[in-house]
Amino acid sequence: ISGVKSISGPGYSILINDARNTDSLDFQQVNLARVFDTDLQLVTNALWASGAQTISINNQRISTTTAIRSAGEAILINYRPFLPPYEITFIGNDEVSKKLVDNPDFKDFQFVVKTYGLDYKLTKLDKVEISAIGNELPDIEGIRVGN
Repeated sequence: ISGVKSISGPGYSILINDARNTDSLDFQQVNLARVFDTDLQLVTNALWASGAQTISINNQRISTTTAIRSAGEAILINYRPFLPPYEITFIGNDEVSKKLVDNPDFKDFQFVVKTYGLDYKLTKLDKVEISAIGNELPDIEGIRVGN
């Protein structure tokens, strides 16, 4: 949850990119054929709910304090700007991926993919390595409170 330790194990990669072909969309929909912060939030929330052990987006570890927000054309992840494509990697087994496709948030994301033609690819990986975020918590042994 805190992300203070690096972790590795079997998992998956989800590659998400803006739509390449927007010919079938009307003028007002073309702007919606790109990846938004809310799309990444939907997938991340669906992964947590499905039992993913650890998640990263473009090598940024996702923890309980991670913000995923828009900033102009970029999306900020841990306050760092990124442009598409976005690679979400997570550690989890086949059961997690099965739960993921049934998750309501992920179904909302799949609707966006289908409606606006976003590029989307899920790949199973034998080994995923996700780095730690931030600093480890201090050891409280020897700390005195008060006098």
